[in-house]
Amino acid sequence: AAGLHRLPLPPSTFCGLSMPLGPAVCALCATLVLSLWEYNPEWSSRAPSDLDTIARQVAPDIFELTGSVTGPPYNESYHNPCWHDAVTHRLRCLPSFYVLGGFQCGAVDFARRLMLSPQAAMPKSPWHAFWTSENGYSGDFTTFIKVMDKAAAAVAKHPHDAVSFVANQAALIFSWAEHIRVHVRFKDAFVDCWKKCRKELLPVELSARCKDKKYKVDHCVKLAFESDPASALGRPGEEFTLPQLMLRAHGPRLRVMALVRNPADRLWSAFHYYAQFTGKYGDGPEGMSAYLEEQGAHFHTCQARWGRRQCAMRFEALGQEQQEVFYHCDQLIKGMYSVFVEEWITALTRDHVRIIRSEDYFEPTTQREVLRGALAWAGMLADDDLLDTMIKPKPKPRRTKPGVQRVASWQMPSNIRAQLSAFYQPFNEELAKLLGDETFADWPVHHPATPQGQKHRIL
Repeated sequence: AAGLHRLPLPPSTFCGLSMPLGPAVCALCATLVLSLWEYNPEWSSRAPSDLDTIARQVAPDIFELTGSVTGPPYNESYHNPCWHDAVTHRLRCLPSFYVLGGFQCGAVDFARRLMLSPQAAMPKSPWHAFWTSENGYSGDFTTFIKVMDKAAAAVAKHPHDAVSFVANQAALIFSWAEHIRVHVRFKDAFVDCWKKCRKELLPVELSARCKDKKYKVDHCVKLAFESDPASALGRPGEEFTLPQLMLRAHGPRLRVMALVRNPADRLWSAFHYYAQFTGKYGDGPEGMSAYLEEQGAHFHTCQARWGRRQCAMRFEALGQEQQEVFYHCDQLIKGMYSVFVEEWITALTRDHVRIIRSEDYFEPTTQREVLRGALAWAGMLADDDLLDTMIKPKPKPRRTKPGVQRVASWQMPSNIRAQLSAFYQPFNEELAKLLGDETFADWPVHHPATPQGQKHRIL
C-alpha cells in the first residue's frame, strides 16, 4: 500500500482525509482499484440545508464552547476579538485575522514581517493548522483557544491596540484534503463502517456481502456521504465550506488575508519543489509537459462531468476515476484562486477578504506600500520607522529537502508558460472580476531580480 501513487498523503488516508488506522486503511487502499464508485447526489439528500444546523453537527466542540453560531460574546472594549470565560472569567481571544497562504506565494515571509509590528500579539504557535486538520492532529477548539492564551495575555496588557493573527498556508485553497474539519463525519463514518465490515460486525445479510471487496468499498463510501451533514453539493453560499464554518465560529468580525502569485509561476515552483512530481514525470520542462498533459486531461474530464467549481473543491471525492489520479491534481488546483476566493467573499463579505499579489509584495518599489496597506487593513499602525524595520530583514530560508531542485520561474520555456497561462486565464479573469482589480487578470510573467542582482525565489 505504501507504493500506491494515488494517495495525497501517507497511505493512512482516504480521499485525502486523514485516517490513522494503519493496516486497515492500507487494506482499503489496496482494494480501491477494484471499485468504480461515483458520487451520487441522492446520498446527500438527507443532509440539512440550514448552514447553522450543519455547523453545529459538524463541529460540536466549537459551538458548545461559544454557545452561538455568531461568535463568542466579545468584549468590545478590546481592539482584538476577545471575551471573558463565563466560569473562570479568564480572558480568551481569537485571531483578529488569518494569513491564509497560499503555498509558494511568499505567505510565510509576509507573516514574519507582520510579526515585527509592536502591536502584533502572537499566539504560542502562530503557524497553526487547526482549521485544515482534525482533532486527532491539532486538537479540538478548546485546544486552539489555549494556543491563543499567549496572545490573550498580550492583549490584556494593551487592550486598545494589540492585534493577534494566525498563519495557515493551507486554508486559502481548501480542496478536499484541507477540508477534514468540515467533513470529519464522512471520515468517521467510513472508518467505522470499514472496521465493522472487515470484522463482520454488521447484520448477517451485510456481513456476507462484505466479503465482496467491491461491495465493501461502495457500501462504506455511500454510508460516509449519507452520514456527512456537509456532503451536499451547492452553489457559493449554499454549500457548507470552511469559510462558512469559520464565520460561525468567529462571528462577523472574522477577516482573512492572502498572497497569491501568478498561477503559472506558482505551479512551476511547486512542481520542482515537491520531489514526487519530478520523480514520476521527470525533471525540467520535459517533466512539466508530461505533468500538464496527464493532469490537465484528468481535470478537464472531471470538469465535463461535474463542473469546474466542484472539481476544484472535491476532486478526489467525486469518484474512483478522480481518486486514482496522481495526487488528485492538487497542485493544478492550488492556482485556481477564484473558485476559493469567491467562497471566502460570499461568507465574509468583500471588505473582510484582502488578496495581495505576491509580485507586488516582493517588488522592491512597491513592497513598502503593500505592507502599509496590509497593516492599515489589519488595524495596525504603519509609520515609516516600522516599515523600514519590516523591509530590512532578509527572508528566512527554508531547508532544502534532499534531491529537491529549486528552479527560478523565469527559466520556464515560453511554450509551457503559454500553455499554463491559457489554462488559468478563465480563473484569473474571474478573480479580477471578484476583486474589482484587472491586474489579477494580467500577471507579471516573472519576478525580477533583487537590487543586489540575486535571483529571487518565492518558496
